[in-house]
Amino acid sequence: MKRLQVSLVVCSVIALPWLSGTSFAQVATDVVCTQCISSSDLANDSIGSAKIKDGTLASNDLAANAVKAANINNGAVTFNKLGAAVRDQLDGAIADVNFEFVYVPEEGVASAACPAETFAVSASCACNNNEGANNFGVLFFCATAGDGVVAGCFPNALTYDPQLPDPIAQAQATCMGATASDGTPWVPFPAGLAPNDHASVNEPQWRNEQKQNREATVASQRNQLAAFKQQIRK
Repeated sequence: MKRLQVSLVVCSVIALPWLSGTSFAQVATDVVCTQCISSSDLANDSIGSAKIKDGTLASNDLAANAVKAANINNGAVTFNKLGAAVRDQLDGAIADVNFEFVYVPEEGVASAACPAETFAVSASCACNNNEGANNFGVLFFCATAGDGVVAGCFPNALTYDPQLPDPIAQAQATCMGATASDGTPWVPFPAGLAPNDHASVNEPQWRNEQKQNREATVASQRNQLAAFKQQIRK
């Protein structure tokens, strides 16, 4: 009688990843992607302040209409996130405009000078006889001149009294100044207000020229007043 001999073979099965149905992914570190992300690829509120390097965002980095309010997290873009050129422009922007009024009464011709860091934007003038203590006056000149305002009054020819002083000329200057966002003052120049940049503009020289302009205007109007008085005395 023959015996049936059975051999048992034990197989070990090793589950390999590609056979198990489980996928594994590695992070790519060498991808070069220039301008491949547009505004439509960004979810709303997806960009926070921490994701933007300080000082790297400048105005010329943004395409027209590229960034919309919905793409930026509220409060995410702070001042330090802007480029240096943009920050300089914001620092130098006018934050406050102020006005001062300077009133000066003088006999015959009056001159009102505006304070430093302001310039005359308008002139208001009048003539006054000082309740009869001076001659009646007729306004013949009223204008901004240099760093202020000049007013001139002729004595009334019909009521002129050579024993009385000249009429009171009243000059009032409306002076305007401005302050930048960073607190520095703006200064007046021929083209208007400009940032206080002492390195590029000789401000003291310009102010001295404006003062000389006003003083020359005063001298000219006083000469006209003297000439007029000579005529009415004849």
